[in-house]
Amino acid sequence: MAKKAYAYHETLYRHLAASGARSWNEPRMKRAIEPGVQAFIEDVLAQPWAPKTGRAIELGCGTAPVLRWLHSKGWRGEGVDISSTAIRMARREARGTGLVFTPGDVTLLGDRPASTFDLALDGRCHHCLTEPADRARFFAGAARLLRSGGAFILSTMCAPLLKREFEALHHPVAGGVVFTPVADAQGYRGAKRIRGKWHLPSQALVAWPAILKLMRKCGLEPRLIRLNLAHKGDPLSYLSVGATRVGAA
Repeated sequence: MAKKAYAYHETLYRHLAASGARSWNEPRMKRAIEPGVQAFIEDVLAQPWAPKTGRAIELGCGTAPVLRWLHSKGWRGEGVDISSTAIRMARREARGTGLVFTPGDVTLLGDRPASTFDLALDGRCHHCLTEPADRARFFAGAARLLRSGGAFILSTMCAPLLKREFEALHHPVAGGVVFTPVADAQGYRGAKRIRGKWHLPSQALVAWPAILKLMRKCGLEPRLIRLNLAHKGDPLSYLSVGATRVGAA
């Protein structure tokens, strides 16, 4: 059976570990946490409706620099990632903190106890879920894990995009999905041949109003929204959302 496309992150993290890198952003950036992501989390947690401490879960945690930073601010918590290599790296980096790390699919969270976290974070994995049903399960699962009034923080790529400019710099886009050339892509769902080479569906660029609509449908009410629209300097749009869990997820 073909694997979900985002399971390819295991291969990527194996390469990352072999290179000696300690986080996803190495060696592109000097900081393990993107400054804009950290600033937005700080802004959300400063809101009167946001919890100030408690239990946090990061979905798609990677090597967990965000969760470790939150731990330094007094949070306890857990990280989940589909890559077992990323989880091993996270455990090593977080040794002695008491943080828990579990390998798993962030779209299949139904076996976990409901209403057990005060904060849930998208570890920049939402846009890696290229199947619409997976994105719905991701939001619904996050809402289910949160206590009533708990906060959810999303940081994601989105549409609109400047397609011609993006493809000139990066990879082909078809049906709102970025396709990345990968030699063994045919072992993954949604893979296709483009110009004679196998490509893996790697990022879904969903229109930002549709993302907000799905969040609301899944029990997450957006309270703080930051949108950076595509421009000639960066052909992608980016959406950051702070939301609260409302009603029954």
